[in-house]
Amino acid sequence: MYLYFFWVNFLVYRHIMDRMSDTMQKKHKKRKGDRGKYANLDDIPDDIIVGILSLLPLKEAVATSVLSSRWRYLWRFTRMSLDFDVDHVTPKYGTLTCPSHVTKYLNKNRKSYIRWVNEVVDQHSGAIESLRVCYYLRRRHKKHIDRWIRFGLRSNVLERLELDFSERYPFCNDMKRYLYKFFPNFFCVKYVGFRTMKVLSLRHVSIRGEEIEYLLSNATLLERLVLEECQNLSHLRVCGHSLALKNLEIVATGRNLRRVEICDLVNLVSFYFKGDFKNYARNFILRNLPLLVDFHIGPSNFFRNLPLLVDFHIGPSNFYRDLFSYFSCWLPQIQFLRMTDIPKRKVYSNYDYEYPILPNIKRVHYTLVHCGFDNCGGLRNLRFIMKAFPNLERLELHVSIYNIPLSISRSLNYIVLLLLQFQQHKHSRN
Repeated sequence: MYLYFFWVNFLVYRHIMDRMSDTMQKKHKKRKGDRGKYANLDDIPDDIIVGILSLLPLKEAVATSVLSSRWRYLWRFTRMSLDFDVDHVTPKYGTLTCPSHVTKYLNKNRKSYIRWVNEVVDQHSGAIESLRVCYYLRRRHKKHIDRWIRFGLRSNVLERLELDFSERYPFCNDMKRYLYKFFPNFFCVKYVGFRTMKVLSLRHVSIRGEEIEYLLSNATLLERLVLEECQNLSHLRVCGHSLALKNLEIVATGRNLRRVEICDLVNLVSFYFKGDFKNYARNFILRNLPLLVDFHIGPSNFFRNLPLLVDFHIGPSNFYRDLFSYFSCWLPQIQFLRMTDIPKRKVYSNYDYEYPILPNIKRVHYTLVHCGFDNCGGLRNLRFIMKAFPNLERLELHVSIYNIPLSISRSLNYIVLLLLQFQQHKHSRN
């Protein structure tokens, strides 16, 4: 009897083990088959390869064409961001310092740059998410530039268009009156890029205010607009509740711009302006900007090469009073304040500034062009800042290396003393 039960249990156990062994073998074969499915590059489907290449920069994606004959043309169908920056083809450009050498080098390599962009435009047939053209080009290159812009605007997924034709060097300004003229025939049925565009940056191009208004009426999804050194821009009007604009940046060093009107932008968060403000202060209109918290304004020529952060940027010491009074209605909204101080050479015995009390300011970025004590402003101006911003949480003091005063220890002691006084005053109020 016991022997009978033993054999029955043994047979059941044997059957179960056989079934488990078969199952494990099938799973092992399946995993092994999956691992060997794409043993070679030629086994990978085209759509997977194109998806991978779309994640690579243009230069790396094109380089994969040498892997095999099948991969030679796959990069053409990728969905990518095209960045035609001068540094990608002429890395030596950024190391030149002599004006004549820069001009000669740019003229010599301009043909190779245009040829490079044309070759990519001719061969690429996939979707374009971003198009950036950055080189020292002018009106005589309009035929090529128009072709590149049309190429980008045909993409129905274009989100960013950047045209940067600036010299990058302040001494290369011999052709400013021959700037490339942007527009006017890019709005038609086949150019759908403006409908999906979120970022538009135009640097050193020629465009009129009416054309910008028409452009904004078609680019309803645009969130960021940058206009720098735009020729023929005398009146700028950016208005409309329907606009999605969140960031607006304007740089105008010349005197062509005579009127600026920014109104009814319910989504605008950051507004940055550099220009000769005193020439058109009466024609500078800001109205109905409920979300504006980052506000920059200051002169343009001197600060061209200074690093720019967010926040409220105002000009030198003798520039403060007018700006604070003119924008007094907007100052209570500001949370981040950036100030750049250029002190006067002459010292006044009754030197004193009274800033309005702004309790919402949490952070101040203060740039000193000269931080000595022999000028009006400089480090002396810090004590007025401490009084004006009682809820200040963070103070960043930036000083250029070549402007560090001889008496460094005295300057540091002055700063530490001010900070201690401010901290004691803050604790006493609490």
